[in-house]
Amino acid sequence: MKKLDLIIIACLFFLTGCNASANESVVSSGDTKNAIIELYTSEGCSSCPAAEAWLSQTGELEEYPESELIPLAFYVDYWDYLGWKDPYAHPEYSMRQKMHQISGAIRTLYTPQLILDARELRPVKKLPEKFKQVRSTKASLQLDLRVDQKPEGLEINIKSLPLKKLLADDQVMYLAITESNIVSRVRAGENNGRTLTHDYVVRNFIGPLEIDVTQDSSMDQLIKIDPDWNLDEIAVVAFVQTMQGEILQAVRWSN
Repeated sequence: MKKLDLIIIACLFFLTGCNASANESVVSSGDTKNAIIELYTSEGCSSCPAAEAWLSQTGELEEYPESELIPLAFYVDYWDYLGWKDPYAHPEYSMRQKMHQISGAIRTLYTPQLILDARELRPVKKLPEKFKQVRSTKASLQLDLRVDQKPEGLEINIKSLPLKKLLADDQVMYLAITESNIVSRVRAGENNGRTLTHDYVVRNFIGPLEIDVTQDSSMDQLIKIDPDWNLDEIAVVAFVQTMQGEILQAVRWSN
């Protein structure tokens, strides 16, 4: 075989390998902590659209990769009485915000409210400093997240690998399915008449799930796909949190 032929074959093999890697459905959290930023918001709150726009813009900045600063927008239901029933709200999301208060992460409940790494982010100009602190922290475990799209739903596998010694029975796993680029027309309440665009909307929140972080472990979940979801805009987030509210590690997969 001629030398030129060998070079061509080698190049084709290399390109094929690159394509396979680009389509890989497994993402890893790495050995430093990723940050979860939670926005508590509502379509019934007139001051919330500005905060949602800020979060969306932050997600587009190079200094805040979505794999390292992982956004979750939780829509609460306690403003529904103002006249507009938020279609993305759930009592469970309101309860999660309340649990942050119980753990001491926040003092009061309000919207829009931002929580970074289980601590209130206020004012938002502190984000660069606080994010840098989180990212400079060595992680106590690594998460590997695999997502396969099947006809019956999203087949999810999460592997947890301890990077340091952890106490048993003190951690739980959560899964969040988020959707971005949702356009909604509000027809009542404080935002009556406005057309809003939402990103990182939590569509499904699963947990707490038991996990043994003292050894290599694996967990499988099958998430049924809601016909209202736009799969091109779907992301899957997995994170481990202590019973006291501290987030140990997080990982994000996007379609």
